[in-house]
Amino acid sequence: MRELTSIQYEEIFLPVFAEQLSEISVEQGLEFFHRLGNWFGITVVLVLVTTALASLFLNSRYDRRLTGLLYIVTGLVTLLGSQFLAFVLAFPFFVAGGLCFKKR
Repeated sequence: MRELTSIQYEEIFLPVFAEQLSEISVEQGLEFFHRLGNWFGITVVLVLVTTALASLFLNSRYDRRLTGLLYIVTGLVTLLGSQFLAFVLAFPFFVAGGLCFKKR
């Protein structure tokens, strides 16, 4: 995302978000999209790491409560990282986390 130039920004993003970005300068708009890209990139990495750890613990002999907690944390990371837009993606993590606490 750091490769985005002001010319590309004006050709690609500005026409699509013209109403929302009309109040800010090109430099501020570039900074906004750089931060947004970084935010979502970090979120994806955290979701992948916590999901991989939870799946590893689920398939091993670790306590299932730890697995459930990791799935719930993954759901929270998904919600917070997407600024509460990806609740549909976070819901299965919450269900999986809740099912890990279920008695056998």
